[in-house]
Amino acid sequence: MAPGTVVTPAHYLALVREAVAAARAADIRLAALPGGLTSAQAKAAAPGLTAAADRAERAAQQLSAARLDDQRLETQRKTLAPLDVALAGALRAAADAARAGDVSALAAAVGRASSSAAAIRAATGPSS
Repeated sequence: MAPGTVVTPAHYLALVREAVAAARAADIRLAALPGGLTSAQAKAAAPGLTAAADRAERAAQQLSAARLDDQRLETQRKTLAPLDVALAGALRAAADAARAGDVSALAAAVGRASSSAAAIRAATGPSS
């Protein structure tokens, strides 16, 4: 989608569902990483982390490009899009670190990705 494309509320909600699904999928991948990860285990996890990063990047690009005429939803989109971009960046850093077998960098990126996924869940969850 081209930046600035006006989408319907239904299309926007589909984009939000994909962003949330990407965050959940990332959480599952990150939770599956064993404690005391070795360089070899990190390298083995790289393809899955790369897939998670790709999915999150697609969702972030779509959500960032969209615009809505409904101001309430546009305000929500402006809050959610940077969170999704942060998740995608952290997952890409995790995938790159895993591919290099850099366990320390992977751990740091996993922490950022987990925090970003939690922020997306908080931003899209039911209001209290």
